[in-house]
Amino acid sequence: MVGIGPVDVYLDGQLIAYGLAPKAATSYLFVSAGRHELAVRAVNAAALTPPIADVLINVPANESQTAIAYQKVF
Repeated sequence: MVGIGPVDVYLDGQLIAYGLAPKAATSYLFVSAGRHELAVRAVNAAALTPPIADVLINVPANESQTAIAYQKVF
């Protein structure tokens, strides 16, 4: 993602980070095994607005995963 600024982060349709700065990170989240949707939207965008970036994550039982949305300046 290029130079977007702060963003809102959603996990499975729920807002988990509001106005997350480009150099910031959310805390680690514990989710159940299964498929989850991670979406990044502009600050204050409606929850049904198409995301700037999104990914489906399949978390196997008894395993962990890390998802990263990286924002660069240029």
